[in-house]
Amino acid sequence: MYRHVPALIGVALALSLAVPAMAADGDGAMQEADEILSVAAEQRNVSKEEFIETLVADDRFSADQNVFLPSALAVDFTENKPTVTLPLYEGIGPSGEPTHFIITEAGDFEVAEMMGLNYAPKLVNGRDTAGSQQVTIENGMIKFKGDVDFSPVRALAPGPFPNTFPPATAQPGSVGDAEYSPLVVLPSGSVLNAIIVANGTGEHDNLVSIDQDKRTVVFKLLDGFQGGDQYFYHISTESNDIAAATIESATYTPRLARSAGVRQERTGGRVGPAGFLAQCERRDRRRQPRTPGAEFDDPRRTCADQHLSAGSRQQQAGRQQLQPDVGCAHQRLDSRGNRCR
Repeated sequence: MYRHVPALIGVALALSLAVPAMAADGDGAMQEADEILSVAAEQRNVSKEEFIETLVADDRFSADQNVFLPSALAVDFTENKPTVTLPLYEGIGPSGEPTHFIITEAGDFEVAEMMGLNYAPKLVNGRDTAGSQQVTIENGMIKFKGDVDFSPVRALAPGPFPNTFPPATAQPGSVGDAEYSPLVVLPSGSVLNAIIVANGTGEHDNLVSIDQDKRTVVFKLLDGFQGGDQYFYHISTESNDIAAATIESATYTPRLARSAGVRQERTGGRVGPAGFLAQCERRDRRRQPRTPGAEFDDPRRTCADQHLSAGSRQQQAGRQQLQPDVGCAHQRLDSRGNRCR
């Protein structure tokens, strides 16, 4: 029988700990990022400078499309089957086998800027918990301690009517082992949200295609609802909840449940996905200076921009209009009780 537990879904983790996290080595974090980018550029037969320029280019999308992940290379806004193209990185699995992953957030501001990632400072709150994964760097590639099995066949069946949830059957299509977590901690203490999406056992269920020559991956984009409001596009990668992982076609990652102090965000008696909260602290590179701690110049947009893309206004025509500040009403505070700016 499936038992409901707090779920972590999405591309970022919101962790609230009573004990402050230890500081990372800033110089070491930048050196690690430089190593990773240098090898990734070499694998693409381009210079490191060219590769970095690709990651941080700010002219790929219009303001109306509002794609805020700098390293998103392309977004297909086709209704009912939207996708995003992201850079694909090669890593090393626990047994030395090739492993492929994507990176979406960094807990260090300068690393996020350099690699074209979302800045998610709350990632560091999980660094010293059992929910993270300590990794090393070998020859410029991340070597993972944990791994993912993509061989299971996803199976989902509703519970008996009218109580169809929780599901009667929930078998995720991919399962992380006891050591796997996307919350990876590099030797310097720098934290990345590095998500394994393919290895020798198969591929992530939300993965559409991989281009090994260009080293890119096409991922499904999903809609979502919270508190009765429709959210914008996001990617779903992991969950520590079996049913949530199955429903979202995500990787079941039990280690995430060991992140001490995971905060349940409740709205109207419902448990909200904590993974969305960390995005309230992102730094919008198009609308403000690249300075840590700078204020948002349009606070109405910050919560609405929590997911990968608001989608084109042309696509939204004929559907329920999504206002710029939708979703902010029930998420005015972050996990530390600070106002979501």
